[in-house]
Amino acid sequence: MTNGNETAYPEVQETPQFNRHTYGLTKREYFAAMILSGLAGNSSETSAAADTASGFKNLAHVAVNFADSLIEELNTPKESL
Repeated sequence: MTNGNETAYPEVQETPQFNRHTYGLTKREYFAAMILSGLAGNSSETSAAADTASGFKNLAHVAVNFADSLIEELNTPKESL
């Protein structure tokens, strides 16, 4: 099962009191960043954004929705072939 709130590439640091702290992007954040990179690299998508703040916000919203859908799909049990 893929938990979108777990870190994608965790960096774990342990303190002398044996407390563990994990740092890094969550899987959801990582997936969204990768998707946003692809959307921004697509000239038709960036043209549609028209270089406006609302357009860029829309691209970010789309990337997060894609990431959430990817996590949901990864958690869907697959039938045996």
